[in-house]
Amino acid sequence: MTTDIGANNVNGCFSLSGIDLSCLRTSENQMATELPRIMSGLRTAYPGLPAFGMNIYDPYLAAWLLGSGGNALAQQSVTATVAFNSLLGQIYQEAGAPVADLATRFQTTDFAVTGSYQSAEVPQNVPVICEWTLMCSTVEIHTNDAGHDQLAIA
Repeated sequence: MTTDIGANNVNGCFSLSGIDLSCLRTSENQMATELPRIMSGLRTAYPGLPAFGMNIYDPYLAAWLLGSGGNALAQQSVTATVAFNSLLGQIYQEAGAPVADLATRFQTTDFAVTGSYQSAEVPQNVPVICEWTLMCSTVEIHTNDAGHDQLAIA
């Protein structure tokens, strides 16, 4: 069983004008309370169940395509994602659950300008988000079919 939790908790904290840090902290605190309880409940209800955690990719990298304001938001969102994933990793480790590393799989922190999206040079992490999520087509944070394949691989 793989636990994927957290992205929807912080989704409302992001907008084109920036990241609401108070919202983010509240969401992190909520996650720090809820996830250990969930993992403990699963272990109690299903002893021996192979349980894995999953960190999150950063769908807000797609904001890069909106120009300089979007570039700043994309960079801020990665900083927030790295911090949130650190919290998730700590909780999963304490629960004895290995972590499927989506952040690395989706090249979340790779801002090297080696990618291409609609003939524009962009950081490598941007076309990955566009290829594996719905963010660049319907502004939806979830993965598409290709992204689901990547989740399974991770």
